[in-house]
Amino acid sequence: MNNNNRYCYNTEDPANIISRTYGTNELINLYFSDINRDEIQNDIQKWIYFNSYNNLKIGRQSDTELKIIMKSIYLTNRSKLTDYRDVLQQVKFLNKLVIQECCKIIKTNISQHLHYVNNLDSEWKNTMNLPVNLSSKGTKTLELYK
Repeated sequence: MNNNNRYCYNTEDPANIISRTYGTNELINLYFSDINRDEIQNDIQKWIYFNSYNNLKIGRQSDTELKIIMKSIYLTNRSKLTDYRDVLQQVKFLNKLVIQECCKIIKTNISQHLHYVNNLDSEWKNTMNLPVNLSSKGTKTLELYK
């Protein structure tokens, strides 16, 4: 841990975290691989672009948050994977769920941001005027008699 930084970040790969509890297999290695994460990132960008009528282009999302969502999806849907015989089909099923969840979150965040920006423009029109000093103190002068 760096002495300058008071926070400790978990840099362990989610595949390692899951393999400690459930063991490792081909599915875990493939699902949590960097190549699969890159594929999910690309699919998220494409989904947002096409579902915004080609108006919105987003960048790469946080890999840390993506790993958290991938781990959650894997743990909650692990029992449903027995329906698929092939590991690639299992990964595609999990990827589809991850993309749906991520896009739902991103779509909500974009909507909130656009609403904020639109309200920000209208707020400038409704701002209060600067205060005016109504006091007469210091404006009166005394005449000196000769």
